[in-house]
Amino acid sequence: MILKAIQNGVTEERIADSLNIDVRGIRARRSLLDGICPEAVELLKDKRVSSRTFACLRKMKPLRQIEAAELMVSGKNYSIPFAAAILAVTSRDQLVKPEKETEQPATESAALLEETTDTLIGDLAKARQTYGENVLSLNVICRSLENLFRNPEVERYLQLKHPGELNELQHLVRQVSNERFEDQ
Repeated sequence: MILKAIQNGVTEERIADSLNIDVRGIRARRSLLDGICPEAVELLKDKRVSSRTFACLRKMKPLRQIEAAELMVSGKNYSIPFAAAILAVTSRDQLVKPEKETEQPATESAALLEETTDTLIGDLAKARQTYGENVLSLNVICRSLENLFRNPEVERYLQLKHPGELNELQHLVRQVSNERFEDQ
């Protein structure tokens, strides 16, 4: 809206006065997405992202900005420290203005940290994909176990032959049953 008003000829000072904010704030908002590639903007457009997070993204080349935005979306973490961590593990060739050469061990640890972070985020995405199916399977299995435990002969046999496993299964069934009732 602010950009449209400026394009329509309204001065920054007038917008700042009417919104009761500093002119610098208007200028900062106007240039917030300068240097950010459109694909990254599209990924983050409906998220609550700090202007300092965009400052971290601005230091990366467009392809890395997209990767960083995807990492933020998949981790549902748009914080400044997370963006700074992504920036810290970004290789020099993916930065707009690479900083001067630092110690080599730091680069190796940064590469290891980047690889670990990527692996963890990939694992998180896989877990999210299978979570619903796993919860449904767990509920079906626990219902079946509840029905089995209602049969005194089955319970007596398990108590005699497999008492440890029976206690664990009963504990699991109680936990799932309690969670089911809490959700209702």
